[in-house]
Amino acid sequence: YLVPGMCEILEGHRSSGHVIAFLSSSTHYLARPLARDLGVEHLLVTRLEVVDGKFTGRPVRPVCYGPGKVHWAKAFADEQGVDLASSWFYTDSVTDLPVLEIVGRPRVVNPDRLLRREARRRGWAIVDPARAGLGAEACDVLVATRAERIVLVSCDPVSLARDTALLRERGYAHRVTTVLDLFPHTSHVEAVTVFEPR
Repeated sequence: YLVPGMCEILEGHRSSGHVIAFLSSSTHYLARPLARDLGVEHLLVTRLEVVDGKFTGRPVRPVCYGPGKVHWAKAFADEQGVDLASSWFYTDSVTDLPVLEIVGRPRVVNPDRLLRREARRRGWAIVDPARAGLGAEACDVLVATRAERIVLVSCDPVSLARDTALLRERGYAHRVTTVLDLFPHTSHVEAVTVFEPR
């Protein structure tokens, strides 16, 4: 499930004729399916070295993380004739601070605690579409698919409680919630909640 608010933002950039790229520390094996679904052509990701059709176990340097993200963003901007001082960059992680600092329009989305604090300190825009949760309309769409399982990932307990109530009203039962601390260095905790039809 993609948060509608961010999809609308993406479409707004597309309709304005902006060059759109994913800049992610993940590999293209993870990023490409999402990029394809959203119609994003350019992927700036961590690349894995392949020799004679086999993985060597080494990444292509620099890895697309921290200063490496800045390297790939600048290289892409030079190649495409993109002015980073006029560009937007959306992220949820304080580890992307170096990229936020080189663009003219930094945007933090559902930020981790450290990035939220830094964004407030600097006066950067904070986009929180996930804090609104799925909402009734999105729940209706999911239920209409007759999904055997709905999995919500949320960092906001208020919206998760609201969505849980909406799904229960629509005949889904809460099965399990697992709290994941995927990135301990960012203090960003995700709750993964599974719902199944009653």
